[in-house]
Amino acid sequence: LVICSLDFARRSKQRLEHLCEAEWDLLVVDEAHHLVWSEDAPSREYQAIEQLAEHVPGVLLLTATPEQLGMESHFARLRLLDPNRFH
Repeated sequence: LVICSLDFARRSKQRLEHLCEAEWDLLVVDEAHHLVWSEDAPSREYQAIEQLAEHVPGVLLLTATPEQLGMESHFARLRLLDPNRFH
């Protein structure tokens, strides 16, 4: 079990690469409504979780307000869970 902030994970490209190389069973993202996505400019946080999610078989996105940033970001977060279905 490793708990770290999203800021810790995304602050260093090398650190994010090391996290992606680890063999995680599950990635849990709390406050997932902060993962902002738009076609023109996905946030660095979204990009970091997207990169991690590609290497982890299980992903849980936790949020009490899934549509806080609009439907576009909501469906982008669903894409993190199932890229084939929500692409």
